[in-house]
Amino acid sequence: MRVFKSILILLLTTNFCLAVDSDSLNYFRKSIEEVQAGLAYAEKISEVQDTTFTISEEQVNKIIYHSKKALEYSNKVLDEDLNKLDRSLFYKTVAKKYENLFREGLRLHISAWEEGDTVKGVKANKLLNNWAKYYNKLRKKYLHL
Repeated sequence: MRVFKSILILLLTTNFCLAVDSDSLNYFRKSIEEVQAGLAYAEKISEVQDTTFTISEEQVNKIIYHSKKALEYSNKVLDEDLNKLDRSLFYKTVAKKYENLFREGLRLHISAWEEGDTVKGVKANKLLNNWAKYYNKLRKKYLHL
């Protein structure tokens, strides 16, 4: 969760992203906020209950809701704006990584919760974590943070 917060803070506080379409950037921000909201909600549930607990259907639906909203917002982010974040001259990877890691991670996360498939859940977490690592590395590369 902290990784997604740092992505959001870095994105909003630098002039690196000013060339990006503001609507697209807004959807990018909203997608991350929704992921954070879902993770925070799931974390809150786990703090309240012990290690062997059952999640109610209402709680599952709320987690799924946040993931679906994040995916909905992410689908409104333009690839061309994502690629503006990548200052590479020839091989731009941000849009591809956003699709293959972030969006696919969200799709798997939703499917895992809807189907109760823990293997998909593990894959989803891996993809989302890989996206966060990739994006933080990209930010550090170009901003020397």
